[in-house]
Amino acid sequence: MSNKMEGIPLVSYREKWEEGKLDYGVGIIGVGNVANWAHLPTYEVAGLNVVAAADINEEALEVAKNRWGIKKVFKDYRNLLALKEVDIVDVTIHQKWDDIRVQITKDAAEAGKHILMHKPMATTYERAKKIVKAAKQKNVKFAVNQNSRWGPAHFAARNLIKEGFIGKPQVVMIENIAPNPFMEPGPMDEPSSHILEWSVHHYDVMRWWLDKEPVRIYSTLNNHTNFTILEFEENIQASLIETLLTQGGANENNYQFRIEGMEGTIKGCQGWHIHAGMSKDRLEVYSSYSPRHLKWLQIRLPYPIDPRVGRGRKVNYDLLSYPYAGFLGSMADLMQSIEQDRKPTCNGEDNLKSLQIMFASYKSAKERRPVELKEIQ
Repeated sequence: MSNKMEGIPLVSYREKWEEGKLDYGVGIIGVGNVANWAHLPTYEVAGLNVVAAADINEEALEVAKNRWGIKKVFKDYRNLLALKEVDIVDVTIHQKWDDIRVQITKDAAEAGKHILMHKPMATTYERAKKIVKAAKQKNVKFAVNQNSRWGPAHFAARNLIKEGFIGKPQVVMIENIAPNPFMEPGPMDEPSSHILEWSVHHYDVMRWWLDKEPVRIYSTLNNHTNFTILEFEENIQASLIETLLTQGGANENNYQFRIEGMEGTIKGCQGWHIHAGMSKDRLEVYSSYSPRHLKWLQIRLPYPIDPRVGRGRKVNYDLLSYPYAGFLGSMADLMQSIEQDRKPTCNGEDNLKSLQIMFASYKSAKERRPVELKEIQ
């Protein structure tokens, strides 16, 4: 398998996951859309050990057996939890069933299983706190699959910030145009589940890049659009423009981010899913520390591949672009947190802070005013 690599290897775009333990037994609960286009393809090409699956839908279980080669499948997830070979439970059922997510977390934690929960953790802050508490009470590792942190462009951007290439960050801007043919019709007081699914990515990666928390937020939202301004600690400013609108027929997919610092600028694009017509990952940096004859430096990132060409065999991790690099990152970090006995990077308490931003955004839009993050408890 060939892979094009352009740009300079100025910073790393991924963790060296292969240096840690990756053979824990995984049981997946929910074999629906996101499991089939992201979780299971990633685990297959990464060579992870998926030992069981559970879903209430018989057709989904057939897919688990016949497409993904998962030998043990169950309609009742509690049978999966009873398996000794299951070390980690990967929960992918939709967040609209977050009351079921709460119960699954309680049952999995009681069975001594570590848990990876697909983002967003829940549709209310109260239920999200219940999920985190249930895992914490039984002292199992709990992580949320905020996979965009491990997308190569996002990961390398954070390393550029950490290495001081742009000095102290002052401004973060994200713009996402992602038409969604399944968008829920009509106006509503709160945004659709699609806005929640998308925007929580951006809020999470902003605070991860900056290593700071927002103080207040002002948002206007409807079922397809999110315009938000955030004020972080130390008066750092951030903005998000997001639309999932499909009208007009252009059907353009475009995601861009920009980070302005005191000594330079980072700009880039994360492809999200090139096979859905989105752009490939791209990252450039302009730094006052660079030689004067150099302006924008293009950072080396993997060229998108289709893991279907690697079906049934492990692929070199250096070749994985988003979304596969992201979904591997979420699971591999959880696995290595078990091995190293540390908190996962996207642990439950950390992810509550990202959800706090999302629900403050809801409150701001509904009450048409800036909202202090401390109002969400």
